[in-house]
Amino acid sequence: MYWRHISEVKEGEIMVIGVVLDVIENYLIIDDGTSRARVYYDKAQSFKPKDIVLVVGSIITSSEEFKEIQGYAVANISDIDISLLREVESVRSEVERRLEGGDEW
Repeated sequence: MYWRHISEVKEGEIMVIGVVLDVIENYLIIDDGTSRARVYYDKAQSFKPKDIVLVVGSIITSSEEFKEIQGYAVANISDIDISLLREVESVRSEVERRLEGGDEW
């Protein structure tokens, strides 16, 4: 399993990365630049706005503008180098594209 953009996920188990916009009782509202999601998590109060989080969970509901996720695990990854993470994602996407298209290396 690798992380996806919130806008890409429709159903099933998922992993997403986003910035916490708000914390309300038992859920977080996160944004990854493509869409927003409400993440239900028992320990939601341990996070704060502007934290960068990695969420592993299951889609509860999905619409074009908003997703709801039941979080199994949520980790604060605010100390991660985001530019390096984007570079890794770019390489992963390129490898996936080449494998699907049968391109030569």
